[in-house]
Amino acid sequence: MLLIRSFRFFSTYINKYSPAMSKLNKSSGAGEKKAIHVTQHPFKSHEENAKFQILATPIKSSSDKKDYRVIRLENNLTVCLISDKSPIEELAEDSDTESDTSFVTSDEEPELSDASEKSETLGRTKSNSDVEQKMAAAGLCIGVGSFSDPKDVPGMAHFLEHMVFMGSEKFPSENDFDSFIKKGGGSDNASTDAETTCFYFECLEKHLHEALDKFAQFFIAPLMKREAMTREREAIESEFQMALPSDTSRKEQLLCSLSQEDSPVNTFAWGNLITLRDNISDDKLYEGVHEFRRRHYSAHRMTLAVQARLPMQTLEHYILECFTNVPNNNLPPDDFSQFSASIFDTPQFTRMYYVKPMKDLCQVDLTWSLPSFRDKYKSKPHEYISHLMGDEGKGSLLSFLRNRVWAITTSIGNGESGTELNSIYALYTVSIVLTEEGLKQLEEVIAAVFSYLNMLKQIGPQERVFNEMKLIADTAFRFAREDPAVDTVEELCENMQIYPPEDYIAGSELYYEYDPEAMKMIMDLLQPTKMNIMVVSKKLPENIVYGKTEKWFGTKYTDTEIPAEWIEKWKNVEPYPEFSIPSPNPFLTTDFSILEKNDNHPEYPERLMHCSLYEIWYRQDQKFGLPLAYYYLYLISPLSIKSARR
Repeated sequence: MLLIRSFRFFSTYINKYSPAMSKLNKSSGAGEKKAIHVTQHPFKSHEENAKFQILATPIKSSSDKKDYRVIRLENNLTVCLISDKSPIEELAEDSDTESDTSFVTSDEEPELSDASEKSETLGRTKSNSDVEQKMAAAGLCIGVGSFSDPKDVPGMAHFLEHMVFMGSEKFPSENDFDSFIKKGGGSDNASTDAETTCFYFECLEKHLHEALDKFAQFFIAPLMKREAMTREREAIESEFQMALPSDTSRKEQLLCSLSQEDSPVNTFAWGNLITLRDNISDDKLYEGVHEFRRRHYSAHRMTLAVQARLPMQTLEHYILECFTNVPNNNLPPDDFSQFSASIFDTPQFTRMYYVKPMKDLCQVDLTWSLPSFRDKYKSKPHEYISHLMGDEGKGSLLSFLRNRVWAITTSIGNGESGTELNSIYALYTVSIVLTEEGLKQLEEVIAAVFSYLNMLKQIGPQERVFNEMKLIADTAFRFAREDPAVDTVEELCENMQIYPPEDYIAGSELYYEYDPEAMKMIMDLLQPTKMNIMVVSKKLPENIVYGKTEKWFGTKYTDTEIPAEWIEKWKNVEPYPEFSIPSPNPFLTTDFSILEKNDNHPEYPERLMHCSLYEIWYRQDQKFGLPLAYYYLYLISPLSIKSARR
């Protein structure tokens, strides 16, 4: 159930900042949350008086200069408008000289010079380029995904995501929207996850109005003609073939197959020609995809985020004009309440699996199915445990394993994709990249994991550690760099499916409250009798052969019972004397005052200190006014060309 992205990019796509940087969160100066306002706000469109409700304004970083407004349309579609005011003067000047005819239509090529065309398509590779700053973006998320696939048609949600691109009643040309966006140097894409389907795009701001009009038709009156099904099935098959070599996708599909057979997770979310052509007639697929859209693509289950350097009133006008007619069927989403963390409470889950990888991997994954963390977003108890177990310093699990040459690195926690975290359950994984010796000592490696866990249970939750995490997150959130608009709207429209309006921005980033009971609950659930062990390696222990094949990805594997004596040992292992939690962090900062500017500011760095061993050069920043320092170390050593063995 790995998040499935369609490949529709025109320009080079920039990955989001790393997970470590994404925790640059939590603004301690955010202030109290505002109460939700429900204000009837009339707006005159060219057709009628439209009304909407204004909801609570999201808490944002003090360094975020954008304006936010959350509104709910009459059809119950929730929208977050983001007005980036900084360059409005320039835009106003441009708008005086431009008319509506300057917008690129689907039938004409944009008038771009070679230089400008190059900058608009390649500029996405620079996070702060001038071209990127001129891009507007929109993202729309629908509260339905592969968990709602019919059991006899795996991949239906993914198939529908593709089909809505194939023209609408208002713009009947296939791929009209995609073509329009690409001609203007923008990009568009979509993704299907377990409980959500997201669409998003970026374009030049002068094209935003027309782009939104075309975009809205995906959800108002898409054509989804029979003749388009063949091409889109082939596109889905192509995406599946690209995913086939991915060991992550292969492991995830195998893990999903270990859940209860009637559960929504036990499906094949990707879809391919087998599920969408060979196992179903064209008539049934055509009727099914249209019924799936009518059932699930409803305004009250949609969240939309739009960002541009335009006035808020202009953005409101665009949204009211384009999205008011998205239909609302008022039907509830599928009910998964009968399922819970016990969805993986099956005999096949609590076993040891040896999986043949595509790449030369050697690792072990220990996975537990836990209750969903979503309602614990203010305390994030799982992140506290991951923070300690994933530490790499003195006294850490990784330090212990490295000292014995058993492991290279660890990755611990919950990835928060739809398969790993949803409304039903949360998967918590301890992944260890092993050495050859570590693979031979697998029992002892896992014993070390439970020894560290038992230490955490004995000492109990430590508020000092939580407060350090909170302070780091607050600081990082306060001084976080601004993302490209397309990344912002993609993340925001997904967050809008989960959090209340005031927490759309900060809900996934900030730690609001200390919850030791939730931390204890998670630690108590991490039991050896409840876990799945997956050893991914081409080197198998003696007498072990890959005797089974996973249905969809063809992954070779075998499974055995976890030896009872191993489980008994892990249950009773004492904390090793080498283990301890990290010492208090002496580098945490609470004073962010900036040094006064130097009137005699040098043009180049000046040397402050020097001797026979080192030199130190310094130049004060006079432009950005941020409490950051950049250190560049240049080491000159003859050892770099020497042999490590000598």
